[in-house]
Amino acid sequence: MHIHLLIPNLFWPDISIKEIIKNVSLPALETMLTKSQLNQQPSEGIEAWLCETFGISKQQDWPIAPITLRLDDIGHSMKSSSTYWLRADPVHLRVANNHLLLADSQIFKISLKEANQITDTLNRYFAKDEISFAAFHPDRWYMGLPKTPNLQTRPLSYVSGKNINAQLPMTPDKGLTHRILNEIQMLLHEHPINLTREAQGELTINSVWLWGGGMIPKQFCCNFDQVWSNYSLANALANACNTQHCTLPLDTNKWLQSINKGNHLVVIDLLQEKAQYNIINEWCHCINELEQKWFLPLLNAIKKDQIKQLTISTFNQDLVKQFQLTPRSLWKFWTFNKTFSTFH
Repeated sequence: MHIHLLIPNLFWPDISIKEIIKNVSLPALETMLTKSQLNQQPSEGIEAWLCETFGISKQQDWPIAPITLRLDDIGHSMKSSSTYWLRADPVHLRVANNHLLLADSQIFKISLKEANQITDTLNRYFAKDEISFAAFHPDRWYMGLPKTPNLQTRPLSYVSGKNINAQLPMTPDKGLTHRILNEIQMLLHEHPINLTREAQGELTINSVWLWGGGMIPKQFCCNFDQVWSNYSLANALANACNTQHCTLPLDTNKWLQSINKGNHLVVIDLLQEKAQYNIINEWCHCINELEQKWFLPLLNAIKKDQIKQLTISTFNQDLVKQFQLTPRSLWKFWTFNKTFSTFH
């Protein structure tokens, strides 16, 4: 049995606070990382890694929108309305020290009813431009265009919690995207949903983030027998390949007993939000939980030769670090365990 763990932000991005990380106790993870073979390659992040792994070529963007739309639009109601789709996810923008900071739905809650009421308003307004909007999930919205624009965007995961002044969509026709975004923001400013949210002390949905544009790929491929994930893109790619996909198991030990063969991809994105919003204490708490729930059971399974190969992939700035471990690797008696902070 082969298991591939994909864990964004396994390492804290700011190396200047190693003193805090030194207090994290992760003996099982430290053993696995120390005994592993490490490979590093340039990477554009989790979305790019998943697309490449499933045989998807980059268009102007990695075509995230049409891929996740295929999963979200169960009734295929949007199938014929557009060929080019962008994600247009709801966000809250805030001005701070001449910066424009972006918060996504990890910071605020929005219901599907609210999402549909807002996208209905957008559809009525932009009907003249043949631009359509859809929300099949509270925080995954879509914008369909009648033709393919000359446009490159940044993934929402890249800009969440950051200054977006230099991250706006790149296009020779800046008037198009700026006009659309300005008009969306004007519509949202006085929208009844936002007036109610503001009165209730909740963050308003005052903009959308456009990203992941493209057309549905003609083919997909998958080298995994099963995908285990709560991450929408991983599930959408597995679905497109007709590969079985399930949510993350609640009990890793029972899960390991139930799968005794095959090649499994496990996507654990619990640390990503904490790193994006610089919440170091919650990140430390979360990785300690992963030590008990995932790393220790996996290490025990390797020792028992139940797992023939374990791969851990994570992203650090513009690199993907990949650690490969086999039962035989644990016999490297000449290597002493390194502390977790040394891998950052």
